[in-house]
Amino acid sequence: MYSRGPRLSLTLRVPDAAAATANYFKSEEPLFAAAFQFVHPTSECGPVVLSSAASAASAKSSSGGGGGSGGGGGTGWLSFPPSPLSPTYYRHSKLTCAWDMTVSRSQSAVQFSLTNFTFESSDGSCEAASLEIIIPGEQDGKGETVFYRKCAEKEEEEGKRKRRKDDARIPVLRDKMLSTSRLVRIKLWVRDRRRQESFHLRWSRE
Repeated sequence: MYSRGPRLSLTLRVPDAAAATANYFKSEEPLFAAAFQFVHPTSECGPVVLSSAASAASAKSSSGGGGGSGGGGGTGWLSFPPSPLSPTYYRHSKLTCAWDMTVSRSQSAVQFSLTNFTFESSDGSCEAASLEIIIPGEQDGKGETVFYRKCAEKEEEEGKRKRRKDDARIPVLRDKMLSTSRLVRIKLWVRDRRRQESFHLRWSRE
């Protein structure tokens, strides 16, 4: 579950008060355990909310760092990291970014393309790094669908490493795949950042 508001509340409700006293509060053992962590540092990830493919507005990252993004004329883009890199760019070796965009109701389909994906690991696995396009469920965190996932590629020798420019094959996102909120989340997770990893994601109306 993600929350981008100033406050987050967790509430336990038991409908039957009498049963609650007898069944839940007679033991010293905890009923459940929960954990949270702060994600999406704006200095490294940029704005949380992206302009949709049908929006003419653009969202620019703040000065000093962050993933650049923009939109207009039926297209949008997300670039990570910013260029040039700020001296304070590598603040977190482990990083999670989560960008949200709402698909306009005037769109029947969205076409994504991914270029310059340079995340690598020794075994080329999703455990090291992954980029996902997610369709959240009606309730955030429940029933979400991973529409597309790109995992870290197998590490190349320093002399053979090259910048990737080929488009990744991403299926077309159809209107019927979206929830009623029409929200699409783009999530980047990196376990150990060691160099200037990057990606460039574009989207447009199909």
